[in-house]
Amino acid sequence: MKLVPEIGRVGKEVIYPLSPDDEKRAMELHDSSIVFDLHLHGVVNPESMDDLDEWNASMRYPCGYDGIKHAGLTAFIDGFGSMAHTWVMGDAIKEIGLRWCDMDHRHDAVIRGLRADDVIRAKNEGKTAIFMCIENAELIGN
Repeated sequence: MKLVPEIGRVGKEVIYPLSPDDEKRAMELHDSSIVFDLHLHGVVNPESMDDLDEWNASMRYPCGYDGIKHAGLTAFIDGFGSMAHTWVMGDAIKEIGLRWCDMDHRHDAVIRGLRADDVIRAKNEGKTAIFMCIENAELIGN
């Protein structure tokens, strides 16, 4: 199935224009700072919502590594776990395992975020630390 583009989906019209000096200062601050998004869904959705059921059933949700790198994130909390909304513990565990396996295959871009030191390591290595968050976990098993 065709997926949405990772970069360029947000039009320039929603980006506040800065003067060249302000843009330079903003980029210097961004480059020298830790940028941590506390809630992000790092997956790439299907272009057609007609493919959503197939995408959900696969439990193989592609992570937007190029888009994440382009955004310059040092770390983020990825809201996943039972994205297909089955609320079955085994499905949530399978999804977590598949996502971590996928991340391990992209060790050039990301690391598993497990502790604060991983954020510092990601910044130093030019990678992004991805922390896992199971959303709506209270429903699992009910």
